Amino acid sequence: MTDPVRLGIIGGTFDPIHLGHLGIAEAARSKFALDRVIFVPAAAPPHKGGRSIAPAADRLAMISLAIAGKPYFAASDIEMRREGPSYTIDTLDEFSALNPDAKIFFIVGADSLLELHQWHHAKELASRYDFIIVGRPGSPLPSAEQLAAHFGQKAAEKLCSGILTVEPYDVSATEIRRRVAEGKNLSRLVTDEVAGYIIDKGLYARGEA
Repeated sequence: MTDPVRLGIIGGTFDPIHLGHLGIAEAARSKFALDRVIFVPAAAPPHKGGRSIAPAADRLAMISLAIAGKPYFAASDIEMRREGPSYTIDTLDEFSALNPDAKIFFIVGADSLLELHQWHHAKELASRYDFIIVGRPGSPLPSAEQLAAHFGQKAAEKLCSGILTVEPYDVSATEIRRRVAEGKNLSRLVTDEVAGYIIDKGLYARGEA
């Protein structure tokens, strides 16, 4: 019997995708022996109600440009094809149904883990899927006791087994949008192809951070 395909799912707004995202995906792929990492831009992020975001089609196009030539990375429009808020559990359940023999890992930042218990169907999410928790040196992680209080001991142990520490990469999508609005260079923040797309499409020119 062959081992199951190991799929890593990394979701987010990706507004825009930057080199930090790519570094996290590569680190997760390497440490956890993932066969493929799939980037899933949220069509209607439930936690981003405070500002407007670039159209989902543009964010997906930038992901495709950023990962071109990397066969172990892929982009998915799975959330763009679904109506309503982009809940993580719905996305992972759909990937699981489409890939019944695969082992699915959800890649998430340590900052999001601190709020995980507030997510839609959080307990089912934590117990049903394996997580890769991306932390940075010195960044806080919830304790095993805190996780057990929210999700139960078994799920807490599984969450704690997926810690991935990456070196800090000084880039954020907010800073990129600000730099675009100020007409500044995006070198070493996004790929050249993504920078060209942003300029060609006039994205973020009004400075909506």
